[in-house]
Amino acid sequence: MLSEEDIFEIDQFLSSQKTLTIELPNWTKSSRPDEYEARWPLKNESGISIAHVIFRFNNNGQISISLIFRNKPIWRLDIVDEGEIKPNPHDAHNYDLPPNISGNHEHQWNDNKEYIRRNGLGTLPYRRPLQPQIRQFRQAMGHFMSVINVETDRNTWQFDLPSEQSLPL
Repeated sequence: MLSEEDIFEIDQFLSSQKTLTIELPNWTKSSRPDEYEARWPLKNESGISIAHVIFRFNNNGQISISLIFRNKPIWRLDIVDEGEIKPNPHDAHNYDLPPNISGNHEHQWNDNKEYIRRNGLGTLPYRRPLQPQIRQFRQAMGHFMSVINVETDRNTWQFDLPSEQSLPL
């Protein structure tokens, strides 16, 4: 379970303006087979880094962008095959969410807050479909940074998925 203070702290963190650290992250081999990841620390308004964004992609072309706060996920966006169908929990209608999600989606904090309040941080079971125009990495990254209040600059847009030649072995 999560305390009201913890929930309030996450709400405050999400609503505040954040920036990415200057250095572009490096892609590394993930602990999952056929997957690569890059971690980019975030700084709050005081310049303190208490969260980071993890970018993941695999050989099947699936992309995931997660906001990690105090080592736990609080928001995630997934770019997946259009035909991939994922179920929402049985009470998803309480959050105006469909019973099943087909294709690209995100696991928003507000949709998952009550679940996390009862069960603690760790999983984000409720999914919301993304707008249909969000289909590629750059579009997903722009949307994600916007909804979690991260200020972007020229440096941010230099970051991209690596080419096959630049991937670590």
